[in-house]
Amino acid sequence: MTGLSVGILFIGMGIGSFISPLLLTFGVEGDLGFATVLSLISLALVLSFTRGYPKNYTRNLRGSFSPLMVRNWYVGLVIATFSVFFGGVASTLLNVHHVPNAISFGGLLGGLSFIGSGLGAALLLPIFEIKRFVKGGMILSALLAFIFAVVISYSLLFAPENFVLIVSYFLYGFFGNAFWSLALSSVIKYVKDPTLSGFATSMYSVVSNLGVALIPSELTLVFLSFPLEGFLVIAVMQLVALALAWWL
Repeated sequence: MTGLSVGILFIGMGIGSFISPLLLTFGVEGDLGFATVLSLISLALVLSFTRGYPKNYTRNLRGSFSPLMVRNWYVGLVIATFSVFFGGVASTLLNVHHVPNAISFGGLLGGLSFIGSGLGAALLLPIFEIKRFVKGGMILSALLAFIFAVVISYSLLFAPENFVLIVSYFLYGFFGNAFWSLALSSVIKYVKDPTLSGFATSMYSVVSNLGVALIPSELTLVFLSFPLEGFLVIAVMQLVALALAWWL
């Protein structure tokens, strides 16, 4: 259920990346207006689905945190941060290398990454669970996410190849978000009471989104000014996430 839910989320993000240029034909007002309508629909659905919650659940948050969760938080932060970073920095770096249609191609890469993220979470997690390969699947996903993050970084910085970038963006999303979702779902193993799992997963999401908010803007400057250092930062952070996959 975690994989399917997260998968649908990222497929929506991918669709948003693809249709944003079309929405801008209506101007910024049209783009923001479309988002407003979708947000109001979402609000109505949330209010209708959560009526009476949490009458059957504990309100005591004691036991909802374990220091060992920090390992999961780090994985969530790294994968979410670089998923957004790669999508945001693509057009800028492709333009530096004078790649034709850099802006539209960068948007395509971002969309492919999100679609890959949605499919990876929705398909791999159920497969790993059915095949009783959850631990091995986590390590495999972490390894492939590390490999494709390195390939994307090197290609963007030093030798952009369209086909390599297309494949790597999709597969980083595919395996990276499977790893992110597995790290999310395993957070509930740290809590004693299943009713506390909501708060535990919320903390995981908060840390992931803090990484998204704070790191990409700073790392973009490093990428542009010190390419080798930027490459090493990403490689090392992904390598640490891979090492932690054995211990989640």
